[in-house]
Amino acid sequence: MVLSFGWKNVIVIFEDTDNGRDMATFMTNFFQEKSIAITYMSPVSTSARNEVLLEELQKLSYLQTKVYIMHASHSIASHIFQNAKYLGMMDAGYKWIVTSKTMNLLNFTDDEVIESMQGVVGFKTYITLRSKKDINVYAISAYDGVSALAMAIEKMQSVLKLNTKDLATNGSAQWGYNTSESDVKNLI
Repeated sequence: MVLSFGWKNVIVIFEDTDNGRDMATFMTNFFQEKSIAITYMSPVSTSARNEVLLEELQKLSYLQTKVYIMHASHSIASHIFQNAKYLGMMDAGYKWIVTSKTMNLLNFTDDEVIESMQGVVGFKTYITLRSKKDINVYAISAYDGVSALAMAIEKMQSVLKLNTKDLATNGSAQWGYNTSESDVKNLI
């Protein structure tokens, strides 16, 4: 979405957890590859008091960049959006994008929070009606993670070749390149 609109600077707000830091690292790498600058990274503690969130948002409001990408639980996001609305950071000129971490549990959010989120764009995991009754969001996330890992392994198998001769003789094996270095770079 950032690419589609041609925005060159973003601010990343993320929950200060392993998952949040991993996503922030992923976003940093992705945006660097696309020549998009991350003006500021804002880790938010899961135990942050409302006053701390308000103070952090005030600091962000003084920055020139007005495009915010947030990866946080719906409970933290709720407090952030209510404070952002209070500070006028949900008005025209501000752009907010949230990841599925916020969006997937949005239906558990009260109307006041939903009201404060008007104009926010988010990405949500899509679950078909048929599978909804049998699977929850966490199961879908686990499935997505395992699927991504499986696809990566399949791609790597076309590039890396397991030395099975060593496996048969000494019970261990090493991976080795099966193709050119440029092919490996294209995968990454």
